[in-house]
Amino acid sequence: MNRIALYSHGGSANHGCEAIVRSIVTSLTDEFPGERFTLVSLRREEDEKYMGPEDVFPMPLDICAENDPFRNKAVHTFLYAKRKLLGDSLSYPRYRYRMLTGEERPKAALSVGGDNYCYPSEIDSLTGTNRLFNERNIRTILAGCSLEPTDLKESQKLRADMQLYAGIIARESITYEALLESGVARERLRLMPDPAFSLKTADIPLPEWLTNEDTVGINLSPLLENYAGRQGISAEAYEHLIRSILANTDMHIALIPHVVRGTDDDTAVLKRLFTRTGENERVHIVEDAGACILKAYISKCRFFAGARTHSTIAAYSSCVPTLTVGYSVKSRGIAADLFGTDEHYVLPVQKLQEAGQLVSAFEWLMENEGSIRSHLEKIIPEVREKAGLYGRAVREICSGADCR
Repeated sequence: MNRIALYSHGGSANHGCEAIVRSIVTSLTDEFPGERFTLVSLRREEDEKYMGPEDVFPMPLDICAENDPFRNKAVHTFLYAKRKLLGDSLSYPRYRYRMLTGEERPKAALSVGGDNYCYPSEIDSLTGTNRLFNERNIRTILAGCSLEPTDLKESQKLRADMQLYAGIIARESITYEALLESGVARERLRLMPDPAFSLKTADIPLPEWLTNEDTVGINLSPLLENYAGRQGISAEAYEHLIRSILANTDMHIALIPHVVRGTDDDTAVLKRLFTRTGENERVHIVEDAGACILKAYISKCRFFAGARTHSTIAAYSSCVPTLTVGYSVKSRGIAADLFGTDEHYVLPVQKLQEAGQLVSAFEWLMENEGSIRSHLEKIIPEVREKAGLYGRAVREICSGADCR
């Protein structure tokens, strides 16, 4: 077993998850030259597709499959019985991660799910896994995370779980301050930009309509509907935005997916947008590809309006003026750290009641294009540099755990 493992990874069809893994492993490689790293994935087949040996940026990464108990009814029933009847609270994580907890086990394990703690359904699995690894003397690190401050304040279970991590790397200040207030010692905390700010951009041929850098990149997630101010408003607002851009500018529009899995597939909602706005020749659907290739498309946009966090990080890190349609602490925190405020840069979908709100927010972005771009060009080089230091942070946290 390699000395450092990455876990809580749902698969690379979510290209934000892919971007996090890619960026962290690249930084670990800089700090631990010659080493290989283990990625435990819920969907190994996705990672082999997007990060396999033919990848544009090969990495020293061994990908293994997480044991998903929900794929086998008999196993699920057995583990559930152990938990309920015998009080074995770790039956599920012990099964999930048995490849990491035997005699040959890593010295450190990085939880790389980013915003996993923002979803109540994930908490039991995350806290149980953290406890299991600590019982097996595996040093745990919560990497690039966002947590809702109210969740930390109201949950003793969550606060106790945070105390088990050898180190926690928050990706924005709202989470960092909330962790401090919850009792996590400052010396176990670090504030660093999301690792994906350092993601490499693939050097690939791009369409002529995009290379003139007069294109608006648009990303829409079906997840927005779970948080929207009223049913159907997110798609309606994006439709109004596209119609406004087509009517009032000469710009092209690139519809760019960033998650392409099952019912949570950006491509499906983007295709509906394409149809509903008249299939105009200035509107283009970008095909699915890996995170570094998608970043190449996003980097050539003049403006970007996106829902997926890592689609907007790809835009920010390419100095593209960006409007985020957000639903959680991560979008507000990241924007506030970049600009000093999230006002005008993040439109919370919970506050979206009228379709014209998104058009108005985008018009403000256009009016302030020059100052926003200048600000990004000034700060992003340092942000990228800091985001590339995850390997160093892991080494420091691991000191004394034989991870050197």
